[in-house]
Amino acid sequence: MEQSRKGLTTPEQIAEMKRELMEALNPRQPSVRKKTRKYLKYIFNFLFFLVILALLFALYQIITAKRMGKAPNLFGYYLYSMETDSMSPTLPRGSVILSRKVKDPSALMTGDIVTFINLEGKRVTHRIVQVSKDIDGNPLFRTKGDNPENDMDRDFLTPDRIEAVFVLKIPLF
Repeated sequence: MEQSRKGLTTPEQIAEMKRELMEALNPRQPSVRKKTRKYLKYIFNFLFFLVILALLFALYQIITAKRMGKAPNLFGYYLYSMETDSMSPTLPRGSVILSRKVKDPSALMTGDIVTFINLEGKRVTHRIVQVSKDIDGNPLFRTKGDNPENDMDRDFLTPDRIEAVFVLKIPLF
């Protein structure tokens, strides 16, 4: 009889397989996969909630800055839209640029593109074409738009009027 059972499943093995099958089919005991899915769902919902909060914070920052007449910024970065052709062909009208707040105006050099408030109170984006110093040693900048038809700006730019320095052009079309 032992010879005929060789290679067959034993009654103990069959009982173990039945037990494992019953555990797998029992809906009251969640499997590892279901637990993992559940935790991933919680993590995804939490991250989604954080993104929504960040967007609401950004919207609040933008609305507050607009009400105060300032350029909206988020974490020290600004988005500007080019409203004139003064920087064409580098930044044509309608271009959107990303700029960052200037930490050290004395580090600005010839060739940097800056956004500043001119003496008439308008926001302007032009390239620095000359750097010099006043009698106290503070930096002064001459700016000009890239458009060949532009003349150099008539007033020197002081560091206190500089809002941001150009980082990149955002391609929209």
